[in-house]
Amino acid sequence: RWSDIETTPDNYTWKYLDDAVALAAENGKKCGISVNAGIDTPAWLWAAPYSAQSYTLQDTSGAVGLKIPVPGDAVFMTRWQKFVTDFGARYDGNSAVSYVIICGIGNHDEWNVADGFNDTATLGDTLAKVNAWKSSAKQIIDFYMSAFPGTTVMGLPVPPFNPLNADEIPLTSMKDVSDYAANTYNCHFAYSVAPLQSSTTTSNYPPANEL
Repeated sequence: RWSDIETTPDNYTWKYLDDAVALAAENGKKCGISVNAGIDTPAWLWAAPYSAQSYTLQDTSGAVGLKIPVPGDAVFMTRWQKFVTDFGARYDGNSAVSYVIICGIGNHDEWNVADGFNDTATLGDTLAKVNAWKSSAKQIIDFYMSAFPGTTVMGLPVPPFNPLNADEIPLTSMKDVSDYAANTYNCHFAYSVAPLQSSTTTSNYPPANEL
């Protein structure tokens, strides 16, 4: 979690990740790393002098009452880019790190930012808001690709908003962003679909359409 690593601005505690990567290397294994932003954004980002725009989720499953950055907020984007850059400087090219997961697009490591009906009414009910999410998501993908040129970068695409009241069909929004990543970065980008198995179909898990 970002809040565990950068507890105060520009001061990092990497020990947990360092130990995990070292353990993998010592045992001839490889690992992947995911550092979540979203609901795990450090509290100092909401306070002065940063005062990033936040939104408290009302009805998004698993995150009710938790704060997230408003998609596209300039302060969040600047600080997240710096974190991802420093994250990459530490772990890119490490032979024990097989991949990293793109975070900061959704409220956790997947891309759903506010899929509750009331939350979508606040963050995704106009085309301008949907476009803000898509634009910031593509920028965050760029952050990771720049920071990790020697490491596979993976995304967990799921629809960002509730289909009942989002201004754009959420699967369309998701596909716009995932297609950007795949078409821009080719084999440097990979899809991560946690429930993918022999019985997975495009009807029972729509993001499988992307594979």
